Amino acid sequence: MARSPEGGRAAPHPPTTGTRMYEYDVSRRRPSERGRTPAPRRRWTVRGLAATALAAACLLALTACRKAEADSGLSNAYSSRDALIEAVLDGLQRKDRDFLDSLRVTRQEHRDLLWDELPERRSFSFQYAWDLNQRHSEKGLTQALGSYGGLDLEPVSVEYGEPDEEYPDFTLHLGTVITVRRKSDGKTGRLRFLDVLLEKDGAWKLLNYRG
Repeated sequence: MARSPEGGRAAPHPPTTGTRMYEYDVSRRRPSERGRTPAPRRRWTVRGLAATALAAACLLALTACRKAEADSGLSNAYSSRDALIEAVLDGLQRKDRDFLDSLRVTRQEHRDLLWDELPERRSFSFQYAWDLNQRHSEKGLTQALGSYGGLDLEPVSVEYGEPDEEYPDFTLHLGTVITVRRKSDGKTGRLRFLDVLLEKDGAWKLLNYRG
């Protein structure tokens, strides 16, 4: 969160795994059958079932995201906090800066959907607040990629270090801390680079990265 120069209230920063094939061969013959014409090999595979299940899960996730976007007016929004956190960790593992940046509220969204309800508007111009938040978010994202980029992490829990701020049309969850587990060795750690999460009409996005 950006602090007001006048010492006032904090202003929010705007922010494959391949499917393994299992086979069961039922064509093995008993010793008494040796010499007979071999029966055709019959194989059973879970590849098709796994692919179908994965496709269904992706379709459900995409449908939920699109509904969240339609209801909230937010682009690239997720239908739950956990889905958003998973997306962040996936982007970190892939070192995909553009994807991670797309999870954050855009300038237009901040201006058109949030700004009129935020108390900072009485002390700052929108452009000043946006530019400040941009600098902090770009710095925070660079640091996060440098520290955690390429790591295969899974979420354990999410906490907020400050009380939520509730507004008529949305809620800001402040001081986000994610406890994660590194899959390679099971070690856990806490990530603090996500500053504020935005929840609006059932949709979730990042307001900013902490820099």
